[in-house]
Amino acid sequence: MTYALTSVSFGHLPTGSIDSEQFNQEIVRGLLAAVASIWQLEDQVAESCVQKAIEMFHVEGTKCRSEKERNVSGGLAPWQIRRIKRHIGDNLDRSISTRELARICGLSLSHFNRAFQASFGICPHAFVLQERVSLAQRMMLATREPLSRVAVACGFSDQSHLTRVFGRAVGETPHGWRKNRLLSN
Repeated sequence: MTYALTSVSFGHLPTGSIDSEQFNQEIVRGLLAAVASIWQLEDQVAESCVQKAIEMFHVEGTKCRSEKERNVSGGLAPWQIRRIKRHIGDNLDRSISTRELARICGLSLSHFNRAFQASFGICPHAFVLQERVSLAQRMMLATREPLSRVAVACGFSDQSHLTRVFGRAVGETPHGWRKNRLLSN
């Protein structure tokens, strides 16, 4: 998965296309650079930036641990999980059907649904939506793109669709979430 970065709030991130791991690393680098430059001016703001960086690493680390723990009987094989996650990550900007994911694993639709649920703890559609919301959050923090563009880039049909799904998942609107995060920087 690559992200096109245009205007970035941190001013330290590169423009162009980068993969998701590099994207996250660059966000953290930007946060830490911002902390270094303002540490002596405002301790509270710097502390907030450090806390956000820690939260980002904690969430990623939790995802890794939970995936290893979920390698259960009746679930997907590790190679299937890797393929599914890669396929979803590479195609978040378009519609992804459960049938398509089952085909990638070489399983029937019903067997795939049961195995996916056993491996991830949620159904495939919910996982795809969760990944779309996560990508939208990263994009909203790293770019100043309008929410309508963020929505389309993350595979939502429009800004209204993003707002509806985001609100259910996060508990606030994308605009409010972005505003709160940018104000605390």
